[in-house]
Amino acid sequence: RTMTSTPPLNAALAADTKANPPKPVEVVRLEYAPLKYVVSKVSLDFKLYTGRTLVESVLTVTENDLQKGEPDVGGEDGLVLDGEEATVKLLELSVDGCEGALVADVDYIMKPGKLIIKGDTLRRGASKNENVMVVRTTVEIVP
Repeated sequence: RTMTSTPPLNAALAADTKANPPKPVEVVRLEYAPLKYVVSKVSLDFKLYTGRTLVESVLTVTENDLQKGEPDVGGEDGLVLDGEEATVKLLELSVDGCEGALVADVDYIMKPGKLIIKGDTLRRGASKNENVMVVRTTVEIVP
């Protein structure tokens, strides 16, 4: 796969995080709560190059039965994926069943160390995909 010169979807966040690194946040075990969505299946394809690695992922996502009908913890209704934007460039993001490119701050949110795919986006995709939520990403990892 030949990569284009299109900037990564997380380029602005990566630059901001590099300029203003966030302080570590201590999380106490008692603060953990069941997740709203869980990943039930993962498929990863690695392409190794000199100085970088491309990773294409396909995640099958389901609603957590323990959280159905419960309010969202931390105000985030969506699938929360952790990552390090300083070394991981998000090149592509899609949800099966959603037409066209996903829109930042409408379909997904990027925060330091997190990509949140909104619950409405997941449900919209599932409604057109036999009620199956499938998230696809392509990232470039530069150590």
